[in-house]
Amino acid sequence: MGSVPDWLGIDSRGQVQVFYGGPSMDTSPDITIIGLDQYYQLGSSVSSAGDYNRDGYADFMVSAYPAKRVYMHFGGPAVDNIADYIIAGERVNTNIYFGMSASYAGDVNGDGNPDIIAGGYNINIPGNAYIFTYSNSSPDITDEGFTGEAAGDWLGYSVASAGDVNGDGYSDVIVGARFNDAVATDAGRSYIYYGGNPMDYVPDKILNGVTAGDQFGFSVSSAGDVNADLYSDVIIGAPLNDAAGTDAGRAYFFYGGPSMDNIPDAIMTGEGAYDQFGFRVASAGNFNGDNIGDIWGDVIVGGLYNDAAGFDAGRAYVYFGSYTMDNVADVVFTGAATNDIFGVSVASAGDVNGDTYGDIIIGGSRNDAAGNDFGRAYIYFGGPSPDNTADVLLNGGGTGDAFGYCVASAGDFNSDGFSDVVVGAYGNDQAGTDAGRAYLYFGGASMDNTVDLNYYGESAYDYFGVCVSSAGNINGDGFSDMIIGAVYNDAGGAEAGRAYIYFGGQIITNIADIVMTGKTQDYFGWFVASAGDVNADGLSDPIIGAFLNSDAGAYAGKGYLFLSSYPANHCILTMKVILQAFYQPGPETMYSSDTVKVNLRSTTYPYPVIDQAKAVVSKLNFTTKFYFNNAPSGNYYLDVRHRNSIETWCSYPVTLQRNVNTNYDFTLAANRAYGNNMTQVDNSPVRFAIYSGDTNQDGIVDATDALLIDNDANNYLTGYLNTDVNGDYSVDATDALLVDNNSNNFVSKVTP
Repeated sequence: MGSVPDWLGIDSRGQVQVFYGGPSMDTSPDITIIGLDQYYQLGSSVSSAGDYNRDGYADFMVSAYPAKRVYMHFGGPAVDNIADYIIAGERVNTNIYFGMSASYAGDVNGDGNPDIIAGGYNINIPGNAYIFTYSNSSPDITDEGFTGEAAGDWLGYSVASAGDVNGDGYSDVIVGARFNDAVATDAGRSYIYYGGNPMDYVPDKILNGVTAGDQFGFSVSSAGDVNADLYSDVIIGAPLNDAAGTDAGRAYFFYGGPSMDNIPDAIMTGEGAYDQFGFRVASAGNFNGDNIGDIWGDVIVGGLYNDAAGFDAGRAYVYFGSYTMDNVADVVFTGAATNDIFGVSVASAGDVNGDTYGDIIIGGSRNDAAGNDFGRAYIYFGGPSPDNTADVLLNGGGTGDAFGYCVASAGDFNSDGFSDVVVGAYGNDQAGTDAGRAYLYFGGASMDNTVDLNYYGESAYDYFGVCVSSAGNINGDGFSDMIIGAVYNDAGGAEAGRAYIYFGGQIITNIADIVMTGKTQDYFGWFVASAGDVNADGLSDPIIGAFLNSDAGAYAGKGYLFLSSYPANHCILTMKVILQAFYQPGPETMYSSDTVKVNLRSTTYPYPVIDQAKAVVSKLNFTTKFYFNNAPSGNYYLDVRHRNSIETWCSYPVTLQRNVNTNYDFTLAANRAYGNNMTQVDNSPVRFAIYSGDTNQDGIVDATDALLIDNDANNYLTGYLNTDVNGDYSVDATDALLVDNNSNNFVSKVTP
């Protein structure tokens, strides 16, 4: 039920009340939804939406036509007053009152899914009606999380898109864990996860800090393609590295490629002790315009405590990309005064002045030019010979604002052909002490320092604006979107944190279009970024760090990836399996990750295949995730196939459900396989693996397999071959010996 707005203009925020039916229905509202501001007029229209998300519960929608929004609320056992999906009206036509009416439309396109219709009118123009057919688009549902390896790792302290480092057409992501101890105490670690559809959420590349206390992974970023090999590269900061003096800091460069390794290709080092060079790292776009095709990307590194212009004045350094990139800074930018901490944030600004050169933005959050710790951000225009004199100065608005602690490009947020920038000020008190604020500045041929739109934290001590970033184009409307973190927001529990997505367009507001919330003490929103398009669905996907999340141990940390589409209606299986010959008992890993196929088979003879899926099993944790598109919920035998392993079935039918994850672990015991058809490969811990050696996939390991291996070994073949039984990319006597042993033991498939 929608309330009538106050037409006198005193308060027209509006509200909607939901009353549950029942044998003793009362007059007290069970849910109350209130408009977000004074003129919102929430409740302009209310309607059923059918079962829009196909979860078995009826859904409803509410409109607020002055805001050009229709809000979808999904039904369920515990319904709240937070919109689950927001539909925005036209941003091009300012005169359309989108959402004045909205209603369930049935199934207009016959795809079996509910559709909705919304009206947009104006007395002076013809008006429009919009039909929204069901589609997979809602990025406010966590699709997966990347978790830290151990307690205290703080994984998710930094997150970023890595670009497409392996050239497979999917964007990849990089996540830092500054306190990881794998190499040495607090040496740090960073993880690259390859995108895919589906993505397996297992690290594909692990990059390590060098020495104790380096905190490698404190900052991570895509570097663009600095060496023009058509693969994206990454840069990682280790601000407490001591190579040039205590905490002088370092930044490490890794080239992407089809066989990317974990050896740095260039190392940049801070100038002196306590500089903390590498506190922030970022791509600088093509700052010097050295190639019309923007092939060579440049990078920028902040050293916020450099003392060249006074104690902790700070510095930032730009390195131009080239075929053979070096570690000598090409342009050095210096803070204006003592304690400015210039370089606390660095970023590409896109092309804010439309001159075809990339521009950069640098923050100095303790600058006092406008007042005590008001903060400042500096924009530098790129060019063929860029200098270190700021072209635009942006100032904070109050004492202790920390304006400039985070700076970023907002893309072309208002679609005027110029890139825009966003600056965070987590200490701003406008909405309460340290509630925080973010400032949006539109680019232009003669860009000024006047704020074009302000965004505010919800409540005191939220630290809204501690991280700001472009979000890419999340909703597929062709406009750049923006994401802002509020690390201490308590909506999900004490210091759970929140992140807010704002859709760009020709008409924009400071009302969040999507709100994502962490769990108690997650510090969700400390770092926010676009992950690029990790599943190649044409939509950008945001990634959010929650470095104190404890799902994998106290403060192990987590990075949350939100795909900008509903997960398809899959049966989901998370499976753990080891390939016998691939396993190495010493390091307790496999030689390499590899593709495995699972056939879902009926439990009734002759056990026909109902569905199948492929995924890559991690060499580190032997785990992967399968998505079955066609199989209905039910019981199935799992028939596991690998290119040179014996076909292996699970020991009993497994129950799978649509959109529910099921776990199955083959490694626990031999009886996890039908007929106990596995072999033990480790005693501590006890682990079992499926048999290797069936190179011709005929269901038995025999002399035919051995002959194939002997032939390839005699010809010194290497690479990804079925005859490379242990996955070390070389066919040799080791492969032959294992196959001979399994052949002598008459290893073959065992099925019901």
